[in-house]
Amino acid sequence: MKPMFAKLKFSSPALSALGLSLLFAAGASHAQKAWIVGQSAPLSGGNAAFGRDIRDGAAAYFKTVNAKGGVGGLPIELVALDDKNDRKQAGANTGKLLAENNAVALFGYASATLSLDAMPQAEKAGVLFFAPFSGANPVRKPSPVVYTLRASYGDELEKMLAFWTGLGAKSVAVVHYDDEVGTQNLAVVTDYLAKQGKKPAAFALQRNTKVSEAQVGQLLALKPDVIINTVLSGPASEISRQIVAQGKFIPTSSLSFVGAQQYIE
Repeated sequence: MKPMFAKLKFSSPALSALGLSLLFAAGASHAQKAWIVGQSAPLSGGNAAFGRDIRDGAAAYFKTVNAKGGVGGLPIELVALDDKNDRKQAGANTGKLLAENNAVALFGYASATLSLDAMPQAEKAGVLFFAPFSGANPVRKPSPVVYTLRASYGDELEKMLAFWTGLGAKSVAVVHYDDEVGTQNLAVVTDYLAKQGKKPAAFALQRNTKVSEAQVGQLLALKPDVIINTVLSGPASEISRQIVAQGKFIPTSSLSFVGAQQYIE
């Protein structure tokens, strides 16, 4: 039988907004000793600081809930598995969380790419998939089990473009990943600028690879008035570092998943 999620009231509006007021699940075993919330996140590799932040923040909050008696008299247990920022591993982790750990909910996947192979599994199992850390279109498609919190990247990108074009920027370069999510981000910019008779320059990168000097040279050759960044903190900061090292300055805006501290470090 598929779980049915009944909202419970907590002192924290953030928790209820997250949809962690899940329970009680129909058909749940009376022998169950904890509510298992599963997470696949990059706990190692280039985006590890980001994944650990999501995990540690959730764990700290769950600890406060458990100190007050948990949910329905049972504690919440967060089981976080390392996906190394790899889509296939995230999908495999999801299967393990559902089949072996008996997760009653999946939480805090660190990107849309890492969610793509997880969401169908959650829907098939009737398990809540909530608060993926992404505003990309794939996690915003109608689903009975997917619950998002963030504004869409489309909304963010349109605000950025309105700001820069309002200041007179005409040449826009979009740094994006060469995958499903990255091309969708590019499409948002393309559609927006088309209304102004403009077309962005596309600059594609592969995930989990380093940015070379030659690539930055190719980006500079596009002569953008502004760079719209839709890639992670690592490549984003490396591009900025190399541009500055060449004595150049190009205004840059990034999607909100680029953390300031990670970018600086």
